[in-house]
Amino acid sequence: SAGVLKGDLIIKGGGDPSLGSTLVRGGLPMEEVFARWLKALSEKGVKIIQGDIVADNTLFEGPAIPGSWPWEDAGNYYAAPADGLSINDNLYQLVFAPALRVGEPAMVLRMEPEVPGLVFENHMLTGTAEAGDNGYIYNVPGSFRAATRGSLPAGAREFAIKGALPEPALFAAQAFAGFLKKSGVVVSGKARLAALPVSIDDTKVLVRSEAAPLRDIVRLTNKRSFNLYAEMLSRAVALSQGKPGSVAGGTGAVRDFLRSAGGSVEGVRLEDACGLSRLNMVTAR
Repeated sequence: SAGVLKGDLIIKGGGDPSLGSTLVRGGLPMEEVFARWLKALSEKGVKIIQGDIVADNTLFEGPAIPGSWPWEDAGNYYAAPADGLSINDNLYQLVFAPALRVGEPAMVLRMEPEVPGLVFENHMLTGTAEAGDNGYIYNVPGSFRAATRGSLPAGAREFAIKGALPEPALFAAQAFAGFLKKSGVVVSGKARLAALPVSIDDTKVLVRSEAAPLRDIVRLTNKRSFNLYAEMLSRAVALSQGKPGSVAGGTGAVRDFLRSAGGSVEGVRLEDACGLSRLNMVTAR
């Protein structure tokens, strides 16, 4: 009414791994996705939001990553949490300035994009130029206090490593709220996660962001060995079969497929969809 949205603005996640990704063929970067959402608001004349920016990521259930993933992997981009509302491949870049001498600390310069509230205990060192990237980010989903350890190669003015967003859906809401404010839209509330699933009233849907074609998502999953996409696809398959969109639901869906294809699942242990867990096992037979 009169340019004012009296209530919360909801971003409801549909399990699309490609939202805001520039890696998948034809994908739109996060800022362009936000621009399309803003256009839909502008067409309704909205200039003030008297409410919160709410991210609904309740499509998936349970832990965002399997409990058997190694601590050294958790926090890095290839162990990004599978979230019902994922964006920007659920990652950020952490940019360092390696020291001039081997063995001296590498300094943290910035995050790209900035993740609100995320802080680092930095133990990163400078290694030899030949050693390459041996840097790790230690963190788990939901935690905003991470640690960096390992070494980065000397010789570069800046060197970036990729980390996993601790709360992808919350970041999506925070980033969009910031985008709105920069674009002149007043937001009186805060960015937050939905406590319960938000039902969809089609009369109030402003815009839908469709996923990239499934063939392109699958191609990227296999060609780049993209762990996040494998985890999210397994949950999507589970949901399509009436199973929970969870780690267990996804691995159950894979086992069901193996059975339906005439394969034996005797002697097969599946702990995830991507293969990062060292508890995945299959007999040589």
